[in-house]
Amino acid sequence: MIKIYGIPNCDKMKKTFDILKSKSIEYTFFNYKKENLTPEILQNWFKKFTLNDLINKKGTTYKALTDLEKTRLEHESTAVELIISKPTLLKRPIVILENGDLILDFLERNK
Repeated sequence: MIKIYGIPNCDKMKKTFDILKSKSIEYTFFNYKKENLTPEILQNWFKKFTLNDLINKKGTTYKALTDLEKTRLEHESTAVELIISKPTLLKRPIVILENGDLILDFLERNK
């Protein structure tokens, strides 16, 4: 079963759920706002994606950061704590397939 990370009221998430339901694909959902990301989860994602790939710089959470916080997002070692405290900094959805592969641009791949 695939696992989806994100927040439920996001338009991209809603579209992703609709696509999966239309294809009868079962999934589990990890809500960033209710469940805690761990450093281990983020470290695993850093193996495939750069911080620049993962951070949603167009979102309101990023825009509200101080310059110091934005600087912390330039390096994995300093970004982890900030991302855990503000998980909506991450692009969404992040999809983990049954084989462990990660997909960041799920909607683009399923047009």
